[in-house]
Amino acid sequence: MATYTYEDIPIDNNTIKYLFNANGNKLSYAEFIELLRLGDENFLDTFKKALNEATNKLFAYVWECPPIHKEMTNKPFEFVVTKSMALRHIKQDYSSFKEQIIESNNKDVCSFLSLGKDATLIVPIPCHNLDYKNISNFTKNASKEQQIKFWQEVADKLVECLEFGTSKWLSTSGLGVHYLHIRIDSKPKYYVWKEYLQFKLEKNN
Repeated sequence: MATYTYEDIPIDNNTIKYLFNANGNKLSYAEFIELLRLGDENFLDTFKKALNEATNKLFAYVWECPPIHKEMTNKPFEFVVTKSMALRHIKQDYSSFKEQIIESNNKDVCSFLSLGKDATLIVPIPCHNLDYKNISNFTKNASKEQQIKFWQEVADKLVECLEFGTSKWLSTSGLGVHYLHIRIDSKPKYYVWKEYLQFKLEKNN
């Protein structure tokens, strides 16, 4: 069984970068995606621990990954979290996604195109009396089963989107619709971490 660990690198008081290791080696984007698709509980426990640590330090945050292209998936996986007081104080409201949630045949997660058709959104199905207003609350409150299914859907949709051969940005914002939704975007529409806005896409070695 692989041993997974993470590194947390404070950038400033409001921003932390996270990287992951598998048996002491940097975890690639391809490996990250595959572990999510497999629902690997060992890795997901480590991933969840990192997200919860970020919550303990920042309370609420936007979650952003560097842009990814199918020809650069062997690069190390990382993400940055940036503190957001606005996300901490919003109230859960999934009414904008109500139609898609009701029509879903899946009890844990649904996915669909954004109104502008330029992004795929992955949304957890609401659970009675649980607050999923942002990624912090979802990670703290959702069952392990729902979190596994949710991240599996994220990985599956990311693989589908990458097949088109264009770069994709994986992130959360949540300042528009006050309910967790992972975005797979064709551009960094709501990104706040400047390094990823200027990120150079390099093919696998």
